[in-house]
Amino acid sequence: MLTNLFKLESAVNINSNFVHSIKHWTHSTQSIQLVSCNFETEQYNTKLFSELSIYYPDEIKRAVHKRQAEFLIGRFTARYAFLYADFEEENLPTIQIGKHRSPIWPKKFIGSITHNSSQAVCALAKKIDIDYLGIDIESILSDETASEIASEVLKNNELSLLLDSGISFNEAVTLIFSAKESIFKALYPKVKHYFGFECARLVNLDRERCTLTFELDRDLSLKTGISENLKCYFEQIDDSIITLIY
Repeated sequence: MLTNLFKLESAVNINSNFVHSIKHWTHSTQSIQLVSCNFETEQYNTKLFSELSIYYPDEIKRAVHKRQAEFLIGRFTARYAFLYADFEEENLPTIQIGKHRSPIWPKKFIGSITHNSSQAVCALAKKIDIDYLGIDIESILSDETASEIASEVLKNNELSLLLDSGISFNEAVTLIFSAKESIFKALYPKVKHYFGFECARLVNLDRERCTLTFELDRDLSLKTGISENLKCYFEQIDDSIITLIY
C-alpha cells in the first residue's frame, strides 16, 4: 500500500465474513495513518453496523445495499484509523455525512476515504501537520470503459505524456481518473463546491518515484491558496491503482 511512502505496522483479522485483512500503515516522515482492508459486498447485512460499532444514519438506511456496504466499510476503516491515532474506544468520533456526501471530520483532523469493489482505505492526519489530504483507489478500467470516459478525464497532451512512458491506455486513463479524484477529495474541503477534471493538468510523470505532478488552473489556485504544483503519489496493486495527495 504505497510502499515507497508507508510502512506496514500491523495486520489483523476479526471474526467477520464481511471484512478481513485489516492493515495499519504509517508514513515514513509525515503523521499520516493509513488503514486498509478487504471486504465482500455479498456478505453484507444491516446487522453489521451494530456488530462493527458503526453509526447507521437514516440517509444510509434508505440506500441500496451496495451503497450501505460501501458506507459501512469506509467508516469501519476510519474507526480503526482513529484507534491507531490513540483515540480511546469510548471516545471515537462519529463521522457524519456532509454536503455532497463528504465526510465531516473532527476539527483537529483531516481525512479521506476510498474503496473499490473489494478494498477500502482511510487516510488520516492531524490538521496541524497536513493542509490537505486525498486518497483514491480504482480497479483498472476495461478498454471499453477507458475509451468511453477518456475525453472527460484527460486531454491529449496528458494522455501522450502517459503513453510515451510505456503505460497502457486503460492504465493511463485509470491513473489520471484516480489522481484527479484524489485532488478533488483533497481540495473540496477548501472550496466547498464541485470542480471538474479540467481544473488540474498533468505536467510531469516520474515512473521511478511513482509520482505525478499537476498544475492547478488559476481559479482553483486562488480559491485554495495553493500556488505550487501538486504532487500525487501512486502505486499499482494487482488490478487496482491507488493515488494519494498531501
